Amino acid sequence: MGASFKLLIINSYSGLKNLAGPAFVWGMLCLYPLPLAAQSSMDQKLDSVYNYTWKDPVQDWYLYFKTTYLYPAPGDRTEDIGYLKDSLGTAWIPYVRSVKLLDSEKRTAEETQFYYDRQFNRWQERFRWTYHYDLMGHQTNYAQYDWDTATGRWSGNNSWLRSFDGNGKQIQRIVYRWDAEAEGWYFLTRFTGVYDALGNRVESYQYTWNPVIKDWMYHTHWVRTFNDSSLLMKEIQYDWRTDLNSWVGNYRFEYTYDSTFRVKDGVYSEWDKKIKDWKYSERWSYAYSDSGRMTECTQLLWQESNFKWKNYLHWVEVSDKQGNQTEYGQLYWIPETESWGKFYRWTAGYDPWGNQTDFTQYYGDAEGGWRNYARLLGSYNSDGNPLEKSQYYWDLPTTSWLGSDRVQMTYDELGYQTGSVSSQWDSIQHDWRYVQRSDFFWSKVPTLWDDFTENITITPYPNPFDRFTTFDLPPDWDVTSIDVYDGKGRLVKSVGARPGEKVRIMRDQLSAGTYYYRIRGGTPVTGKLLIY
Repeated sequence: MGASFKLLIINSYSGLKNLAGPAFVWGMLCLYPLPLAAQSSMDQKLDSVYNYTWKDPVQDWYLYFKTTYLYPAPGDRTEDIGYLKDSLGTAWIPYVRSVKLLDSEKRTAEETQFYYDRQFNRWQERFRWTYHYDLMGHQTNYAQYDWDTATGRWSGNNSWLRSFDGNGKQIQRIVYRWDAEAEGWYFLTRFTGVYDALGNRVESYQYTWNPVIKDWMYHTHWVRTFNDSSLLMKEIQYDWRTDLNSWVGNYRFEYTYDSTFRVKDGVYSEWDKKIKDWKYSERWSYAYSDSGRMTECTQLLWQESNFKWKNYLHWVEVSDKQGNQTEYGQLYWIPETESWGKFYRWTAGYDPWGNQTDFTQYYGDAEGGWRNYARLLGSYNSDGNPLEKSQYYWDLPTTSWLGSDRVQMTYDELGYQTGSVSSQWDSIQHDWRYVQRSDFFWSKVPTLWDDFTENITITPYPNPFDRFTTFDLPPDWDVTSIDVYDGKGRLVKSVGARPGEKVRIMRDQLSAGTYYYRIRGGTPVTGKLLIY
């Protein structure tokens, strides 16, 4: 098990995010619109997308692909159809199609993908997915099927089945594969979980199916220990040894925390088969700022020769007063000089509204300094929608930044994205050269989403609020979740809920302003939230 992977494990269980930098998404920005738009009583829906490619010989755009989207009442998208232009560029030829079936809760119950068979001029099935849910909304079953053209029937591919306890905790997951010869599902693996009274998973097992004896066989066993504050103190993984007919240790994590419940140290040990005991392997130590953000992490390796810890890697993270991560650095230990060497670093800049405008990557050079590597720049409009994302790389011969890729976006007066153009840098012309363009068209379709109006049936308290607000849900209400949206209709928070519960919505990183909530389940209930 590599060091980086083990660092992720520590962070995932201790509540700390992985020390990795942000990155811009490139190709998808030109193919799909950004979900940035204001809501109205007639919800704007994406109607179609037209894709173009740039033709240098004629210096013009060539339209080659389009996608249309269908919304039967009450406005949930259930079908996408893609078309290709024919060789003459005069007619659209059906190419690919996706159809969704929704259940009464508007969840996807089935999705089928087709391709167009030109020989027989018909849609031909290709893939199919099915989904099932329990009464609490948990997805309990998933299955993928492939169309068998030889038999003209669906053939299974993979599937899984999950079950939950009364608290919504997953207690079992069974994975299946398809047996083409027997034309049926067969067991592959099985996972089970056991939880304590506070909902912590304290024990879990993985089994594999033995087709010879037709029974489950032990494979892996995890045991976790938590303190009274539900902080993970220890995790041990055991592997099943069939030759010994017993469990044998594999690895162990142990954690310590400071007075504010932040992880201070994590120690990784491996089972030594010779001495039949745990042996130290690696250790991580963390430091934090006064605001509670992690600022440093040091990885050390255990030295059996002198029974001491030795420095190995060191991470440094810096954030501004608004909580934006502005710098990250990774150093490595140089035994010869007993000092830290520079390996990797990035810096980030933001505008006054928290939008990332600059992201620069560096690598350590032979002289002990930092060498420029890559740079991403971004600009935004007054609504916070990205207008341009451009990527550059550092050219050593000219010691300057050279362009690589660029995406430019446009929007209508409501904030819906209307287009995107991607370009690449032409090193001969020393200018941006068009590559691809997408035009997005929107239309209004009737939905169940009306203008937010103050709901008089239930009142969250306190409202306005600073840290949190509470919803006291009646026991006879059909409710599954409470969603919170910003002024542009963007989902910013979603919390699961059940009838009769007191549900607390935390402010977390939300800025002051007006927000809107929607209680989902039966008849949607909406209202306004104010954060000061």
